[in-house]
Parts: sequence; C-alpha cells; structure tokens
Amino acid sequence: MKLYDIPRFYTALAECLSVLYASLILKRRVTGWRFIICFLGFAVLQSVFLVLTANVPLFLWIPCMVLAVSFMALFIRGITTLDWISAIYHTMFAFVCAEFMAAVEQLPDYYLLEGYRDYSPPRLLLMAAVYVVIMFILYFLKPFMEPWQEEDQRVSIREMLVVLFTALLVFTVSNIGIVLRKAPMDGPLAEDIMIIRALTDLGGMAILFAYHVALGNLKREREYLLLSQVLQQQYEQYRTFQQSIEMINIKYHDLKHQIAGMKAEIDPARKAEWVDRLEQEVSEYRPERQTGHTVLDTVIAGKSMDIQKNKINFTCVCDGAALAPIHVSDICTIFGNALDNAIEHLTMVEDPDKRMIHLEVFEKNGFIFIMMVNNCDREVKMQNGLPVTTRKDRREHGYGVKSILRTAEKYGGTATFSWKDGLFEMKVLIPVR
Repeated sequence: MKLYDIPRFYTALAECLSVLYASLILKRRVTGWRFIICFLGFAVLQSVFLVLTANVPLFLWIPCMVLAVSFMALFIRGITTLDWISAIYHTMFAFVCAEFMAAVEQLPDYYLLEGYRDYSPPRLLLMAAVYVVIMFILYFLKPFMEPWQEEDQRVSIREMLVVLFTALLVFTVSNIGIVLRKAPMDGPLAEDIMIIRALTDLGGMAILFAYHVALGNLKREREYLLLSQVLQQQYEQYRTFQQSIEMINIKYHDLKHQIAGMKAEIDPARKAEWVDRLEQEVSEYRPERQTGHTVLDTVIAGKSMDIQKNKINFTCVCDGAALAPIHVSDICTIFGNALDNAIEHLTMVEDPDKRMIHLEVFEKNGFIFIMMVNNCDREVKMQNGLPVTTRKDRREHGYGVKSILRTAEKYGGTATFSWKDGLFEMKVLIPVR
C-alpha cells in the first residue's frame, strides 16, 4: 500500500457523510424528498470529481481540494437558512470531520487489509464499519453541536475566520508529509505518519468542538443577560407607571372637587358649559380600567398613552382575580411585552379603523387563559413557534416573545403565537397550582 494512498471515493464518502451530519444540525430550507434529491446529486458530483482528480499533479492537488470544499459550502448554503459566513463556518467543521474519518479509516485498513485492492469487498466493509462507528459517536454529540438558537444560527466574520484558520492549520499539519517528504513529522514508517495524521485531525476536531461549545455558552449567557434586562425594564416601567397613576388619580380627584366648586359659585351659562366640557374631557382621560388586578390595571394604563396616540381601539375582558397566582414581575413581563409588540405592529397599519387590540384573561378548568389579538397587515413569519423579528439587528430584538414564553414555562404553562388572515394572536395557558 502506498503512503497516503486513501482511495478518493473513500474521501468523497466521508465528506458527504460530514455534510449530511451538518445538515441534520442546521435549520434547512429544503426538506423531504427535495433534500434527498439534492443530497444525492451532491454526493454524485463530489464522488465523480474526487475520483477524476485522483492522479492530478501535486501543484493541482490544493486547487482541487479547495474546489471540493467549495462544493460542500455551496450545498450547505443552498439547503439551509444560513448566510454565507455561517455556511463557511459549518463547512469547516464538516471538512475537518471528513478528514478525521478518512484518516481513522486508513489505520485498520493499513494494518489488516494492506494486500487487498482498493474497492475489494473486505476494504469496503471495513470502511463502512469505521464510518458507521464515527457517525454513531457524532450522533450522540449532536445536542452539543446543534445551533444555540434556531433564529440566531448566524456567526460573525471573526468567529468564522477563527474556525477557517483552525481548519486550514489542521489540514496543513495533517497533510504536510505529502508536500514535504522530509518534514519533521514524517516518520520513518508509513504507520507513524498515518497515526500522526489521525491524531492531528482528532485534535482539530476537539479544538473546533470546544470552540463551538464555548461560543454557544457565551451566546446563551448573552441571551440570559438580555432577557434579564427585558424583565427588569418591564418591572421598572410598572413601578414608574404605578407612581404616575397614583399622582394622576390624586389630581383627578382634586380636579373633580374643583369643578364642583366652580359650578356652585359661577352662574353664567357659558361658564357652566365650559366646565361641563372640561369635566367630560377629564373623565375620558381617566386611567383606571378596573380589570380586578391593580398590577394589570397599571400596566395597561402605562401603555394607554401610546394606544391613544396611535388611535388604537383597545378592548379588554379580564378577570383580574385569575392572575392572583402569578408574581407581579411576571405579570409585567407577559402583558408589558405583549402590549409593546402589539402596539409596534399596529403602528405599521395604515388604516386607523383597523388598529385593534383585544385582551382576554379568565380562569377555566384549572388553567389561567390569557389571549391577546391585534391586527397585523404584514405577514409574520414563524420559526419554531416564535415570530421572527423584522428588524435588521435580530441579535438585539425578539427577546420580548422569548421572555413571555419563558415566563409561561416557569409556571408549567405554554405560550403560543400565530398569524392568520391579518390577525396576530398570542395565547398563554398556565395551570393553577
């Protein structure tokens, strides 16, 4: 057996399996039979290309490898929802994984079946067995390799470059003996070089895996901090609203007495008419909604200025007593974020007559049921049950619905979001403990 003489079909199969593994941990835009057809087409293209370029001169070997990796990146970019930067990031994982699979397969092949032809049944069976074992191990590592958040699979240019540089370094060190037969790592025996290659690829896999997991932990910590900020902001808004409403109620109460006094002391009809009009305007501005829960009343009152400013028709059918088991801060989180999102959507509705928010809260069959419906002319795309933010900087937004979902889950409940026929609907179901 020649040194480094790995059949090109074996390499192609390893690359195809690695790409398939990457496809399973990423959000795909192509699914079902279309995905199977696309994958089979890629597998045929990759296999034919590598087999046909098996005996190219050494100076063409690197360009051919670059082209093969480019096919992998094109496939991942085409069948997933990733952008190019993120596609390259995951392609580098798949490439190093394929190199590792081919290097590991070479060892038992060399020691056990050196005298057999490349595509003889024993070698094919051994290759299949090694690949199956490695894919089986990778399957159990799948939870760690899955994207941190389905709607935030993207990585930065810096993160992509780190992985790209690591993959290139691993590939260079692993294959340097091909170009420089007198390289320091080029041992006197073929098996020494093959072992070094397998260990190098294993080290590269470990480095990339550790980097990906660490990056995921950083993203989760960042998300936790942002969610905590959202919760704190909603609670602080509630405290501010509460203090403001208390002052407004005092002024409202005093003003009513002042108007009564003015009516008793001033006789001209014109003055009386003016006072009546003033009293009517003050009554319309009264912030209290009397849902039966002071916290919910305060949250709604705090949003009333935006509701009136945007000419939104707000209706509320609430049994505030049903919210008794829910903590004050959690009520602020659910209703504050829900109202903020609804108002934001309605500002994009051009027809004022179609700006509507309807809120319901009641208890039934041992569950607290919260529903909010609002008009939304623009289609809201859903991903994993959550609406996808329409803002350009997705990393800084979309945490309102996440905080609603996590708050519901905190009480053993669920939160669902849907859009249909111009209506956006939020439903929260929480069991009464």
